[in-house]
Parts: sequence; structure tokens; C-alpha cells
Amino acid sequence: MMFRSNSNAQPLLLWFCNLSILFVSNLAAQSPSQLVTVQQGDLPIILTAPHGGSESIPNVPPRQGKGVSMFKSTADANTDKLTNKLADAIEMKLGKRPYVVIARFHRKFLDANRRERDAYESEEAAAVYAAYHQAIVDSRNAVIQRWGHGLLLDIHGQAAEAKTIFRGTQNGKTTSHLIARFGTEAQLGDSSLWGLLVKQKLDVFPPVGSTNTEHRDYDGGYTVIAHGSGSGGTVDAIQLELGQDLRAIKAIRQTANSLADAIVEFSAQYLPQTEQNEPTNTNKDVVRIGVYVDKGAGPSVNNLLAVLSKFEHVSVVKLKAEDIQTGGLSKLDLLMQPGGSGGNQGRHLGENGRDASATTSHSSARLRAVACSAGIQAVMAGHPERKTWPMVGAPRPARLRRWSRACSRFRIRQDRARGRAAPWAPFPRR
Repeated sequence: MMFRSNSNAQPLLLWFCNLSILFVSNLAAQSPSQLVTVQQGDLPIILTAPHGGSESIPNVPPRQGKGVSMFKSTADANTDKLTNKLADAIEMKLGKRPYVVIARFHRKFLDANRRERDAYESEEAAAVYAAYHQAIVDSRNAVIQRWGHGLLLDIHGQAAEAKTIFRGTQNGKTTSHLIARFGTEAQLGDSSLWGLLVKQKLDVFPPVGSTNTEHRDYDGGYTVIAHGSGSGGTVDAIQLELGQDLRAIKAIRQTANSLADAIVEFSAQYLPQTEQNEPTNTNKDVVRIGVYVDKGAGPSVNNLLAVLSKFEHVSVVKLKAEDIQTGGLSKLDLLMQPGGSGGNQGRHLGENGRDASATTSHSSARLRAVACSAGIQAVMAGHPERKTWPMVGAPRPARLRRWSRACSRFRIRQDRARGRAAPWAPFPRR
């Protein structure tokens, strides 16, 4: 039997082969560092998450766990997302971001919370393991160099108690510097992180004030043992094992905010507030700018964020509608409401968000606001004080249904005599 070639099929087959080769080559070219999310920080706080990733490691099969005690290969669902949200929430409250190290690879290929001999079974995973822990070492060294001491929080998930957070410090070994410096109150008492989590209405184990040992399954793994103060140094490490209800997608934002509130209060009492080599008296005050990035913001918001990131003494906080509704403007100097869809911004902000934007800007001696076309309509429409609201560079709010688009350039200056950011005056039009 003879087969007749199909000339139409040949280009399709060639195209498919080329596509397959491209896919395989890109996969193989993925470097170990690309499987680890690393974010530099400006606080003496490090957040790590070894078990929330979902990506495969090229040429690495799933582990079998032979000879490994308490072998697990399932991911701690959503702990990567929770860690990112927690970093966002801390930045929102303090104006600075913690160091962040998150594993993007799935635990079934590599368990980064194990000592190396138990962490992987394929040598192809060795470089990824090294990249993950080197990122933690680098963050830890930076914290010690800049602040002298700090805190590492290792974020995990547990299935034993859906609404509970288990503490893991090897019963105080990985927080030995904290205890030596401040006493057991800093580990067990009302002002400890554990006590402050309870203050946020979170369930914890062991209970606050208890000298009982930590749960043997969650008392601290390799990350806190290797990088905590029990192994020397001045960075204390705590493993947080969160129940599944606290990690559910719908609960992540609330959990992150509650954790952040506790961490911020703990930081104020037990962590350094200034860098060791930072001048105590400086005129270079930081201007704290909040930029609305939620529904209704146009693509130009990305250009705005890119420009602001180039200023040395500007701290930028990305604001969601919920942040504005819940008091997120209180410590800002400038609110920037970008262009886009004013109707969508206004609807997503809701009455509480619009009122918060308008009344805070109107009544605060600190906060000023800048809006670009749609942004002005989103928050000012219908507000009784709109004529006296200290917003600059925006089109006149007289016509609420139709408004002219305006474009202004702004000079941002600092009023050092008053100790706060000054009103912002637009450049004259050309």
C-alpha cells in the first residue's frame, strides 16, 4: 500500500514541532532563581513561604519520600498568596515593605523546609534549594547589617484546626535572642506576637501565657531552625501554621490585615525603628503617597507608579478600595486618584470610600489630593464641601455629569518647617 503525502499537512506538522521545541527549550532554560520570588525590604522583618508554590522544576520528578520521616508532598494552599498579601498589608500600615522569600515550586518536587538531605531526591533540584535558602541568608544578613536584629516569620498551613494558628519556635530556641533581650513576656505574654494575635480575635496555640510545649507536629521546621537565633545571630524566627479557614481565598485579605496589625504593634515594641547608620537628624523627610489601583483605574496608573518609584524620598502605597474605606488614608501625605473610569472608581469605592477620600482630604492638615480627570468625578461628585476641598490640578467640579479633561504637571515639595508634606502647586501651563 502506498501513502500519498499531504502537502498541506507538512507546514502544520513543522509548525507544531517548532512550537514544541520552543516550549521545551524555554522550560529547560528556567533558572533556579526564577522559581523563587525574592523581594528586598526596608524593615527588619522577613516573610518566608516554602510550601505554597505550584510550579514544576525542569527534569525533576515528584519525590517518593523513601526513608524520610513525616514525609509530605502536598502544598500549603494559598500560603504564597497570603504571604504576598501580608507584605502588602504591612507596607500599607508602615509605608515600608518587609523582605519576602516565596517558593514558586511545588512541594512534591522539593521541600524547602527540610534539611538538604531530606529536601529533594533529584540533583536537578539542588540549585533551586540553594537559591531559596541563599535568599533567606541574604535577607537575614541585610537585616542584621542595617538594624542589628529582626524577625523572620515562616508562613505555613495546617489541617488540624481550621481556625487556629500554631506557633513553632522549637519551644523558644529559635527566638532565644528575643527572650534573652526582653524576657519571656516577649514570647508568651500579652505583648508578644501571640498575645497581639489574640487581640486581633485570632485563635492561637499554645494559649497566651501558657508554658506548655508547642504542638509536636508544628513546633518549627528547618527554616526557623537554620535561620533563627537558636543557630546564632540576632534574627528571631517564628513558624506560623494557619488553619485552612484562615487561608481560604475569601478570607486571605482579612487574615493578612489581622496578622499585619499584630506584627506592626509587635514591631513598635520589640524591633528597631531606625537603621543603625541612619542619621538621627535629617531634612530629607519621606513623602508618603497613596495611589488608587483598584477597579476603574486606567492603564496610565502603571506609568504613574513607575515615575514615582524613581524619587528617592517618596514612599508609594498602592490603595485598594477596601484600604480607603477602612482608614488607609490616615498616615498619607498625598492621595493620587488616577484617570480611567470615574464611574467604576466611584461605584467600587462605595459611599464610605468616597466620603473617606473627600472628608479626610478636606479636614486633614496633612493629606492633600491630586486627581486626574476621571478620578475627580469618582470621589467629588455630590460632595457638599467640594468647592473647598484642597485638591489641585483637577478640572473644575462644577459639571458633575460631564467634565472637561485636564492635564497638569506638578511640583511636589516638602514643607520642612511644618514637619509635613506641603500643598502641591501645579506648574503653570504652557
